[in-house]
Formats: sequence, C-alpha cells, structure tokens
Amino acid sequence: AINRGPSHCAGTAMPGQAGNLVVAGHRTTYTKPFHDLDLLAPGDPLVFTMNDGTTWTYELTGTEIVTPDAMHVVDQLPDHTATLFACHPKGSAAQRIVAHFRLLGAS
Repeated sequence: AINRGPSHCAGTAMPGQAGNLVVAGHRTTYTKPFHDLDLLAPGDPLVFTMNDGTTWTYELTGTEIVTPDAMHVVDQLPDHTATLFACHPKGSAAQRIVAHFRLLGAS
C-alpha cells in the first residue's frame, strides 16, 4: 500500500481516536508524499478528512531522526497523537525522519 501513497499502519489509532495514529510514506519514490517532511515546523497542521466529511486536525510538536529499527514510533499511548515517518535522508534508507503531532480537534 505504501507504494500507492501514505499508508496507515495496521494496529494504530484511527483519526480522532485515543492512541498514536501512524502513517508511513515515501520521500523520493512512487508518489513522494513525504518528500518535504523535513520542512515542517512546530505548529504546522496535519488534517485528515474522513469519508463522512469530518476533519480531524493535528499540529506538529516536533521531528526526530531515528534508526530504521526504532519501533517506538508506533507505540500506542493514551494520548491523541499522530506520527508520520519516512526514510531519511532523501534517497537513502539509512535513517527515518519522524514527525510527531497532537490532536487539536474535529470539525
């Protein structure tokens, strides 16, 4: 699925649910959905629009660079959070860039 676009990691929260909503994507191949993930700044929004028209808005709290085996990025906690991740640096799979978000609310 990741080769067709951003992909929700099975077993993680859905938009608006308590827990960590985790989405993986590519930076330089296929549709390149996370090409500019490194350009995000704290406070930037992440919006999920559901089939019923409901939108869930999260805001970036920070980014980190981790090793490919850093599985803590998919950990489920009681907070309403979201995590986007992709390979890093661009064109390499040596590391992962991880963007962390917190839920602001629904509309």
